[in-house]
Amino acid sequence: GWVHVACVGLNELTGRELNSLKSFVCPLCKYELEGKELDILIDQDVKRICGLCHSKKWKTTGMGRFVGPFLNNRSGVGCWVHDFCAVGSSGAGLTEDGAWFNVSKTVQESSDKKCMAKKCLQIKLEGASLQCSNEDCEQNMIIHVACSTGVRKAIKRIPKLKSSNPLVQKAANEGLIEMQERVITKFKTNWLCSMCNQKSKQKVFRVGKRKSSRLSTTTG
Repeated sequence: GWVHVACVGLNELTGRELNSLKSFVCPLCKYELEGKELDILIDQDVKRICGLCHSKKWKTTGMGRFVGPFLNNRSGVGCWVHDFCAVGSSGAGLTEDGAWFNVSKTVQESSDKKCMAKKCLQIKLEGASLQCSNEDCEQNMIIHVACSTGVRKAIKRIPKLKSSNPLVQKAANEGLIEMQERVITKFKTNWLCSMCNQKSKQKVFRVGKRKSSRLSTTTG
């Protein structure tokens, strides 16, 4: 369809550059081609319960503030999620422009996926959205982001700034959240379940041992 030049960020181009522009892909289509379905935020009075970990709390969970509500395409009802539950979900997250993508889709798809972490497995709690990054994972492990000790450790390692100036503190808090989101996004792409992680360490050890034995034979 037709768009305003300024609305899609083309207003920075010169007239000559615009005239030479033979094709243009709008941001929505661009993300769709990348498999990122942009989420729609709606103004709806919905009870704040995370659609992924199912917790009503946010301060004590360590999973960040509530974001949303996101439009559920199936039910038409909005749903809330914790910031870090969304960012840490496989296939969902934030674009470079700060727009949420695949969050509503992940909430829908995870509604029948039981978390395989020990404490959740006993009560068969659904909403798991963090998948083991090993495509050959024998367990096909999937858990809640909130159940990952690795995510929690990664968050805690980031230093926090405290200031007596409310404006400085507010800016520091916003900066901290952005940093935490980036760390979690990076972490989830390489997350391995305990079994795959152990196998990975054993493989590295065997390779290292083989190399060291060759080295000793050569030098001897």
